[in-house]
Amino acid sequence: MALPRTLTELNNLDLSFITDSWNKDMIRDAMHAIIKTEENLKAREIDVWKYLYNFTPPSGQGFMFCKDDILSLIQTNMEIGHSGTSYGMTMRQIEFIAKYGLDEYKNKFTM
Repeated sequence: MALPRTLTELNNLDLSFITDSWNKDMIRDAMHAIIKTEENLKAREIDVWKYLYNFTPPSGQGFMFCKDDILSLIQTNMEIGHSGTSYGMTMRQIEFIAKYGLDEYKNKFTM
């Protein structure tokens, strides 16, 4: 499964393997925010999925306390409200997806 690059691709993405509807909504919302963020950064030619592939939050900060411009834009583009914990949990899953792909995420998630 390729990472979604457009809203159409995201809308057609089968995430039915995620059985928890809350988690599925959070992952889909984060992917939506990544697509929107990339659209906002087109002039800067930033590939947000590639950025996330190469990004690791600073030790002791995690995603919850990390001060990063791209992550702030992603969080701003999220439509579902997050606590610090749900944001951190969602972004750790997104980090895994960016680094290893949806197929590997599906394999790990459904084990």
